[in-house]
Amino acid sequence: MDKLFPWKNIARMTRKSTLMMAFVFVATVVLQVHGSTIEEYVGGNAAIGGFTFLAQPFLTPDGGPWDHVTFSFLDLTEQGPIAVAAGAAYLFSSPVLYKSPFTGTPLDLKSTNDLATSTEVSDGRYVFRPSFTLLPNTLYFLYTDQDLISFPNDGGVELGPNGFRYEASLFSQFEPADGATNFRLSGDVVNAIPEPSAISLIAIGIVLGILRLVESWMEDTKEPRFPTIQSPKRGN
Repeated sequence: MDKLFPWKNIARMTRKSTLMMAFVFVATVVLQVHGSTIEEYVGGNAAIGGFTFLAQPFLTPDGGPWDHVTFSFLDLTEQGPIAVAAGAAYLFSSPVLYKSPFTGTPLDLKSTNDLATSTEVSDGRYVFRPSFTLLPNTLYFLYTDQDLISFPNDGGVELGPNGFRYEASLFSQFEPADGATNFRLSGDVVNAIPEPSAISLIAIGIVLGILRLVESWMEDTKEPRFPTIQSPKRGN
């Protein structure tokens, strides 16, 4: 049967190969987490006073680099952390933890030469331009130009017992202070496999459906029957 209908084997093998490629494709996409957390601190519950401008240093981990970067301060509630942000955020880098790479006041941030400035606030997050990239194992400093009174949720940013931050008033320079703020830094690993389009997934489904129909048609096709030829009887 298989020799008479080789297309049946071809359809079966092609369908299995397509299934395997689809599985690898989907599994790879699932492993890629869009906007995954790079660094996070949620150990604080001490409130910060109003009219305070914040700056938070953070050290990126191994891996990366990351683009599509977002940053948010966190307000810890019974329902879970709530992202909060206001104004604009400015990123700097420095190899020295306790030495601020920016020495001006919050009013000076808009005219400074920083690495990147947030382009908008979305869902309580500072959003940076998609092409901006954070490097691994690098110390960054994020400064804000809006005081906590302007933040949603009544400020809503707490301090933890570990780490440190920088604080400033409107007309004073940022100075180091004990206790890190609750925050979350997120981004995408550069050169990760992009998310599949709906067209790609539909195309895979169509191919698999056609191959299954071909295989089913081949299975329903019966082997041709040939008349049995009997040898003539010989006389005794």
